[in-house]
Amino acid sequence: MNEDRDRNSKAPITITDGSSYSLEELTKIRDFFAGDKYATAMTGIVIADAGDGSSLVSLDLDERHKNAAGNVMGAVYTTMADFAFAVAVNSQMALDESSPLTVTLSSNAYFLSSARSDKLFARARRIKEGRQTCLYEIIISETYKEQVRELVRVEIQGYLMNN
Repeated sequence: MNEDRDRNSKAPITITDGSSYSLEELTKIRDFFAGDKYATAMTGIVIADAGDGSSLVSLDLDERHKNAAGNVMGAVYTTMADFAFAVAVNSQMALDESSPLTVTLSSNAYFLSSARSDKLFARARRIKEGRQTCLYEIIISETYKEQVRELVRVEIQGYLMNN
């Protein structure tokens, strides 16, 4: 995903699976998901990129994200994963109100390592989409000492509500 792209460019935003949204479409998606107040306003998660079946969100960590031991709370990771999933699976709703709503049916999180940096990224990608359910993988990572570190891996099964 193009995190450093020129925000004023009219060029399409391309992500790894070949899907792309224009800057205008990405703006509509961001505006739509601004309605998720917990993820955006309370937690501070930002949509960096989105495509059909994929997304990239980021979070600048601060003291509100830490537990009593000084580590990032597990709920921060699961909120990031859930939001990245929501953007990946429901971004079409921002562009077409007749698109079906998909909600989380189940999720499994595998905590691999603690964060060492002050910025996290969550990348969601579609693994499978059926008639009523879907499966997504979300990887939460950071860049630390010029290396990408995978911190949490989450699998989310979704349920298509309006099908």
